[in-house]
Parts: sequence; C-alpha cells; structure tokens
Amino acid sequence: MDGQRRDFGRAPARSWELVAWFVAALAIGPGMRATAQEPSPPPAFSAASSSFAAPAASFEPPPARAGFFGVAFDSIFGPSDDAPWRPLSLRTFFTEGWDEAWVAEPDNSGDAQQGWINAADGNFYRLYFVSYTFTSHLNQGLGGDGNTGAYTIYLPLSRRLELITSIPFVTSQPTFGVGKNTLPNPNRPSRGPGHPTSVGFGDITFTPRVMLLEADDFTLVAQTSVQVPTGDRAAGAGQSILTPGVQFWWNYAEGWILRGGFNSGVGTNRQAGGTTLLSQLALGRVFTPADVPLFGDFTLYVSANVFNNVSTSQTTATLTPGFRTHLGGGWYALGGIDVPVTGPRPYQESATFWLMKTF
Repeated sequence: MDGQRRDFGRAPARSWELVAWFVAALAIGPGMRATAQEPSPPPAFSAASSSFAAPAASFEPPPARAGFFGVAFDSIFGPSDDAPWRPLSLRTFFTEGWDEAWVAEPDNSGDAQQGWINAADGNFYRLYFVSYTFTSHLNQGLGGDGNTGAYTIYLPLSRRLELITSIPFVTSQPTFGVGKNTLPNPNRPSRGPGHPTSVGFGDITFTPRVMLLEADDFTLVAQTSVQVPTGDRAAGAGQSILTPGVQFWWNYAEGWILRGGFNSGVGTNRQAGGTTLLSQLALGRVFTPADVPLFGDFTLYVSANVFNNVSTSQTTATLTPGFRTHLGGGWYALGGIDVPVTGPRPYQESATFWLMKTF
C-alpha cells in the first residue's frame, strides 16, 4: 500500500512535468528546427507571374498630349505640378516650351502665382477673378462718378503661350485695358455737363502673351492687348486700342518683389483718344507664409503708372497702394486705391477690389 500510495503520489508530478515539457517544446521548437534545418522560405506569390493576374498599376503620370490643342488642354485642365519645373531660356525661344504643358513656377517668395492691382505681371498664371472699380469725380467732377465690374481669366496654353480675357460686364466710364488691368483712361474725357452717366456693357480685351525668359527669380513676358469696341458708347466704351508691351517680374531679395513694364497703346478709332505710352513699376513685400488662415501670402505693395498722350503731350501719373491676402483654398482678396499725382487730374481717386481664385 505504501508503495502504491507513493506511486500515485508521484503520478501528478510527472503529468505536470510532461505538460510543461510539451509547452516548452512548442515555444522553442520552431526556432530550434529553423536553426537546425535552415529551410528556405516558400516563394512568395507574385501576381505578375500568374497568367490570370491583372496588370500591375502604374503610378507614372499619363503621357502628355501631342499637338497644340493637346498641350493647351493639359495646360488648362491638368495638374500645375505634373512635371518638374525647369527654366526657359531666351536663346531657345523658338525651340523649347511650345509643345510642353504649363507648369507652375516655384513659389519661392509666396508671390510667383498671383498678380497685383494696376501692376504689370511678368508671370504666367492660371486663375480668374471678379473685379469692381469705383472712380470719383471723372473729368474734374464734370462727368460724375464711374463704375466698372469685370471678369478676367488667365488661360496658359503652353509654357510659352498664354491668353488673358477681360470682360467688363458693366461700366460707366472710359477704360484702358492692358492685360488684366482695366484702368480708367485719362486720355478719353468722360461725358460733360448735361450728359448723365450711362451704364452699359464695356469693351472686351484679349491679351495673348509669350514667355521670353523664365527663371526661378526673374521672368520676362511680351504681350499685345487688343481692346475690342464691344461696349456702349454712352457708357464711355466703344474704344478700339492695340497695346503691345513687355513686362517683367523680379524676386530680387527674400520676400521682396519688383514688377514693371512698358506698353504702347495705339487707338484705332476716334473713341480711343489717340496713342498712349504706359509705363508701369511696382514694389511689394510678402510678409506671411501661404498657410496662415485668412492672411496667407499677405502682401503690401505700391504701383506707379505713367500715361503719356503722344498727340497732346499730356502726362498723367498715378500711384496705387494695395494689399493681397490668401483667404484659403486658392481664394485671394486684393484691394487698392489709385490716386493721380499730376494735373490736370482726369479723376480724383479710383478704388478697386478683386476676388480671385487660382486653379
């Protein structure tokens, strides 16, 4: 009995030892077997090796469309950063960039993508904006006040070619269209006493532009604005003006931008008021990064415009202090007040506001 009792007393210990040994073998066994046998892992399944597998997805951008219309389509509707940006040289003007879709210029100083009010551009953009301009005391108060509402769109057609279209859908003052700028025309007197200000459709301006030179801190553009007499003469419109010119943009220091241009407006009908030489120069400073809420890319600037009437030798110079701010989502707000600083003043002051969207 004692022997049997001792045998039964040891049986539970052996069972627990067996269980412990089995658990330990399961825990360390795979590692011991792998070390001893070093079996090669089974080959991974490759979808490409299966005859029933779908072709692997490609992450490369689609090939650029060929031909003028294909390049224009990609420039207008394609991503602005679809291809790496590189400079364009004046030496390769006739051979490079015409068959390439537009690519956004590097935004080194928060200013490469948008323009300013009453200032030359010098850049290619892809954007549109609605503008409103109020001008007080036209023709030294004899012509009342003027108003102009316009829609303007920039459409790049390639890296070398762009078209700007400005449509003054309502106006009551003579205007001088130069690209995006719909300026009060100092050479065209407004209607005098006894002729109340009329409101009507304005003169549409088409501006084809070519990029002569594009570097990361300097660009040079040539353009010709064609103001078509589509508006109502009673509202100060009906002017036919052809305005060739050159414009530049220069990021000469961190955050500091200089813009300038020279344009020659040739009136081709009596309503246009003769030939006008327009010189432009603007200086601005970018203060904030683009991602600051409501005040991204916040910029203060002042632009100067000098009108020289060739036939009368009359000179009118104006200054436009203004601001620009990024509201978010590609929306921008711009404002400026244009003040003549030489006499006789064709108007007292002109205030302009833009609501702009990049795309």
